Amino acid sequence: MVEFKIMSYKVEQTVYDVGINFSTQEAQVTEQKVLCVGEKALFVSGIDAVWGTKTEGTLYLINKDQFIPEKVFSSNTHSVWTDDKDKAKYYAKQMNDILKLRSQFSKTA
Repeated sequence: MVEFKIMSYKVEQTVYDVGINFSTQEAQVTEQKVLCVGEKALFVSGIDAVWGTKTEGTLYLINKDQFIPEKVFSSNTHSVWTDDKDKAKYYAKQMNDILKLRSQFSKTA
């Protein structure tokens, strides 16, 4: 059984969307503002890291900090959200490092 921690987020709090931008193919960090807090999800507004457009969406607590390096290596887009700016920067750096490695592999293949 999975237990969920009660959401301690507040309206107007900043969370971070980290993703591989579809146009630039580089990872970037964008800020999202919390509009509404639920038991297991946040409704947020901000610039989407993958598409680079203003958007509103739902972030689920179960997906927080779910950075999966294998997905970065095997797909064109991957995103993760976090409430920690330092973690967001770390995830973006890791994504960009993996993208560089993937590019090197494709050049040698």
